[in-house]
Amino acid sequence: MVKGGPVWTVTGERTIGPIDPVTNQLGASIRLSGNPLDLAVGEGSLWVLYSDQDVLTRLDDRTGTKVADIPLINGGNGVAVGEGAVWVISNVQGIVSKIDPAANTVVDQLSAPGNLTDIGVGEDGILWITTGGGDVLRIDPNTRKITTISFVGRLDGIAVTPDGVWVVSRPHV
Repeated sequence: MVKGGPVWTVTGERTIGPIDPVTNQLGASIRLSGNPLDLAVGEGSLWVLYSDQDVLTRLDDRTGTKVADIPLINGGNGVAVGEGAVWVISNVQGIVSKIDPAANTVVDQLSAPGNLTDIGVGEDGILWITTGGGDVLRIDPNTRKITTISFVGRLDGIAVTPDGVWVVSRPHV
């Protein structure tokens, strides 16, 4: 959500829509070129990652107008925005891609161990990534140092706030 702007949500196959945070009403859906998998807001944009395309779409965060399509080598399954960059994880080869929003291009990549499931970025620029194997990876993108924090169960989601890092887990079945 953008301060004063809408909250974006997936509304159906190949569509997203804005929710007005004051009225709680869903606005008109926007048709996309693929099936949205993950959304992130930041750098004046809404970033859409697809389950069926190896591309990250940048939309104006208030109007939903397409700004750019950014090709991804191995697609992605999680996107986050923070500290002047957009970050995309791909569990195909454990790749974390850094996208420069000023250039709309991938400017760096690093490897991370495990089946990457979600990503968040702290105010300090630290990346936090969950894995299907029950680990949280803390990655400093400047030094590329990875610290692994192990949990029991599969980790499916992560949220990074000024107060902490929150993970969604479920037990191994």
